[in-house]
Parts: sequence; structure tokens; C-alpha cells
Amino acid sequence: MKRYSDRKYEAKKLFKSKGGYNDLESARAFHPKDMPYDNWLRTIEGFREAKYIKRSEANTLVREKQQFPYRGGTSSYGSTAYKNDMDWVPTYAKTHTDNQGNWVDPVAEQNYRNIQQATSQWSGEGPPIAPYQEALGERRGWYRGMGPKPSSNTSSHSSSNMSSSQARTQEPFSEDFVNSLFQTPSFLNQLNNYLASQGKGKGKSKGYDSDNLFDNESDDEPNDNDDDE
Repeated sequence: MKRYSDRKYEAKKLFKSKGGYNDLESARAFHPKDMPYDNWLRTIEGFREAKYIKRSEANTLVREKQQFPYRGGTSSYGSTAYKNDMDWVPTYAKTHTDNQGNWVDPVAEQNYRNIQQATSQWSGEGPPIAPYQEALGERRGWYRGMGPKPSSNTSSHSSSNMSSSQARTQEPFSEDFVNSLFQTPSFLNQLNNYLASQGKGKGKSKGYDSDNLFDNESDDEPNDNDDDE
């Protein structure tokens, strides 16, 4: 079964090939054989939303700055680590090598060696953020080789010093807050540990033919997780 983000990515490619934004009439007239027509029309409207277009354009700019390819597809570093039951260091290797294990770029290979050296003496708990920053350098708003830093929204919700009056005035589980959690390495690590302790399996995605691809937030193209963006 294809993942949600993969299906959305394929739907976006199909939308472009059948006219896209320049020929909406032709795009709407097309009927994918593996998607109900009503879902196809809703998907097109989703692609036309200002919020979606803004995010897509931002992702395009980020990809243009990448120095070498990210091989994790539509999955983030944290998601790849979780789904493959891997630690952070081998996850970096997996997302920067091809199917034969060849490095996609000499810089990526050197980064991996730097990570190995920086983490060899590290014994902390949770994601090795400090060793990664030592090996790959720092970037505003981003843990290179891991993913985005927690947003200010996440920090405000998670602060133990928040007063009760503040807590009552803030929405505890807003969409932005939940999305930011799943971009946070420490949260993914804790979630992985919790699910393992509960014996929970990974959920299965719905069938491609029954999804409204804009029920949830997801990028329509492979994730922009490269360390040198």
C-alpha cells in the first residue's frame, strides 16, 4: 500500500501532466482510473489553495539550494529512522546512498564520517543533537541531518513554566502544534519508545482510491531534508 505522501506526490505529477494550473479545464476533465472522480476534483481544488501553493513554492526554493540529493523520498529523517528501526547515524547513510549503497555525493560521505567521529564518544540520551551540530555545523531553525528544530509554538506549549492562565488561553492541540511535534527529533524518539513499550504496530494507510488527499497536511513532493540547505 502506498503511503499518503507518495499518493499525493503522484497525484500532483498527474495534475501537472494533464494541464495543471495553466489548463484547469483539461485537468478536471481527466478521470484517474484508480481514484473516484469526486476525489480527483477535490484534490485539484486542494492544489489551488493559496496555503498549498505558498508551501509548494517554498519547498521548491529549498530544493534549489540543496548541494546533493536526499534519498529519503517523502519521509523525514525521523520518519525514516522510525519506520526502519534505525538509529540516527545509519539513517543518515541510508538517506544519502543509492540502492547499491553508493554515496550520492562525496560531501555526503564526508559528512557521514564526521558524524561517526563526533558520535563515537557520545553517551547521552535521545537524539545526538550536539554531536551532529559539531559534525555538520549549525543552521537557523534546523538540526542538520535530523530535521527542523521545534518551533516557538512548540516551545510555548511544552514549557513547564507556563502559568495556568496562559494554558487556558492557548489551544493545546492546534494543527500547527501537532505538525511541529512530528518534525521534532526528540518527540519522535519518545513516541518510538512509547509505542515499543505498548507493543503497538505501525498503522496502515488507506487505499489510494478512497483518500481525500487534502484531509491532512503533507508535502506533495519528496521532503527537503538535505543537511546543506
